[in-house]
Amino acid sequence: MTVNARWRFFVPVLAGVAVLVWANMPGYCEETEKDPEPEKEKPKELVWHNFADGIKLADKTKKYVLIDCYTTWCEPCKMMDKYTYTDKELKEILLKHFVLIKVNIEDRKKMRIGEDEVSGLDIARALRIAGVPNTVFVQPDGKVIISIPGMRRPRYMKKVALDYILTGKYKTTSFRTFAREAHLD
Repeated sequence: MTVNARWRFFVPVLAGVAVLVWANMPGYCEETEKDPEPEKEKPKELVWHNFADGIKLADKTKKYVLIDCYTTWCEPCKMMDKYTYTDKELKEILLKHFVLIKVNIEDRKKMRIGEDEVSGLDIARALRIAGVPNTVFVQPDGKVIISIPGMRRPRYMKKVALDYILTGKYKTTSFRTFAREAHLD
């Protein structure tokens, strides 16, 4: 193929590429009559509190409390943050009905709660947390309803929150019975 023959092939290709690039540049070939797309409402993000602030808020709002017990190295804990707590329906339930608290159960840093100073480790001991992740549901008056060990999917957490906690079923039915009847096992 001679130099002239090569150019005869490449010139139309390069011209086509130049037209495509030019047509896609901002300001060129845009529709002027186009309606702007409505902005989609961003789902609200969950607000996690430390234990001291969360307890104060729960006392003030009289909401249920969800305590997410975790450690920094726990992969299932990270998976719950990434997959479970990002579920849109679960987020709506939690934002409306719960004060959310995160407790690093290995944290030895003390925080003041009333007259006491406690750490994440102290809280884990008081709640009898043996492993992570662990989700603890607490009544508005501070009484522990249930402590659920292990990584849980959004469906599971929605069932527990809506059908066990918010309905008050925990007052008359053991969690084991509820879990069996709700097919959570």
